[in-house]
Amino acid sequence: EIDAANVAGLIPGTDPERRDEVVAYTAHFDHLGIGTPDQSGDSIYNGFSDNAAGTAMLLAIASAMRDNPPARSVLFLFFTGEERGLLGSTYYATEPLVPLEQTVAVINLDAGAPPAPPLEWNISGGIRSTLGQLARDVADAHGWIANPTDARPNSDHWPFLKRGVPAAFIIPGPRWEGVNSNEREALRLRWDRYHQPSDHWDEDFPFAGLERYATFALELGRAVANADERPRILPPDDR
Repeated sequence: EIDAANVAGLIPGTDPERRDEVVAYTAHFDHLGIGTPDQSGDSIYNGFSDNAAGTAMLLAIASAMRDNPPARSVLFLFFTGEERGLLGSTYYATEPLVPLEQTVAVINLDAGAPPAPPLEWNISGGIRSTLGQLARDVADAHGWIANPTDARPNSDHWPFLKRGVPAAFIIPGPRWEGVNSNEREALRLRWDRYHQPSDHWDEDFPFAGLERYATFALELGRAVANADERPRILPPDDR
């Protein structure tokens, strides 16, 4: 057993009437540590795609938000213990720094590092609130497709959804820009190292996909933070 901490950072909003409300971005910074060595003898599970990519995107989004703050405040939550069962996010959802009733939306990034720019997105949890339609609107503006889906308890958005907070886990879809099916398979064979010791940073990794992932998340959060009305949970019959 070890002690581990969540990390949080807040960018205050510019509207005095809405700055007490926050849009929260989430990503987990833990991984699997040291485990069974692979064929090369490497036993360190670095977690480049899961989830150093997510934490790096949050830092980039925070930098952009700091340079041009929106109306509502933006909270950046870096969670620990996700791989052990959503421990950090569950703790935060029970002991939040900002009351959950003032948390208007949660945007979670924990879906790997696409090696090419995605053309479509699955919005896990998006059918449960109007956040899903807003994600569609943001995607449409770029000619992309966003598909709101139901959620599973597989990442840090889940403890918030359970407590009635609109939340979206953005997951890149299978279609990538400028890549045919054979090229896509080749990219996956080279770079998909999920939960393997070989999932480490590589200077040859093509970062255009992560840039687009972060751009979509940034624009969705900014749209929520500047909207006149906050997202709302949809009744079951409207999902």
